[in-house]
Amino acid sequence: MKDDQWFSTIDEEVYNSGPYVSKEEAIEKTPLELELVTGSEFFVGQCKIHVPIIDAGVIIEELMDYAHGDVGEVADDWGLDDDLDAVKYLGDQLNLVLATWLVKNKLVPTFGSMYNTSTHKYGEVVVEVKNLETEVST
Repeated sequence: MKDDQWFSTIDEEVYNSGPYVSKEEAIEKTPLELELVTGSEFFVGQCKIHVPIIDAGVIIEELMDYAHGDVGEVADDWGLDDDLDAVKYLGDQLNLVLATWLVKNKLVPTFGSMYNTSTHKYGEVVVEVKNLETEVST
């Protein structure tokens, strides 16, 4: 699954039909794939895949809280969060390990948030009206 692919649904909750390469393809193929009857409403949209991340700042706060809970105030000056570059490096390394682990265990997300969504009705003819100028001669 890739970012920006098109999907469709009949319930606007779980977009489970697709992926499609374009909005037009989604609109064309959804009625057949979902076995819709004329007049049925369906939705199409693009998906932004969820990317799990580890926030190193949160991890460091937890470590400091655990230390304080274990040994008391003596842990307050530990200074794990003093060097922002070191915290960023820790985050980068943790996220690299997480990404590797997700791939190895076949747990890479196949879900995400939808955007560019639109509602359609199967069998409804869309008529495009153009503003035409006409000349009248007498």
